[in-house]
Amino acid sequence: MNTKELIVSELESTSEDLLSEVLEFVKSIKRQQPISISTTARQRIPNLEHGKIIMSDDFNEPLSDSFWLGVDE
Repeated sequence: MNTKELIVSELESTSEDLLSEVLEFVKSIKRQQPISISTTARQRIPNLEHGKIIMSDDFNEPLSDSFWLGVDE
């Protein structure tokens, strides 16, 4: 399968919303112009999710050999 066929194959299972973005991306590349991103940047709020994630006590401990070898314990 060549590159064009691979792209078409991927696009066949893609939503219409995403396809319109892909089309604009391809057009901008062909024009060799910068891509305009449709999403707007939002103001970040510091510490919004503070305390939501807790590290386990053994977080920094080495992982077992079975982890690295892909063996289920």
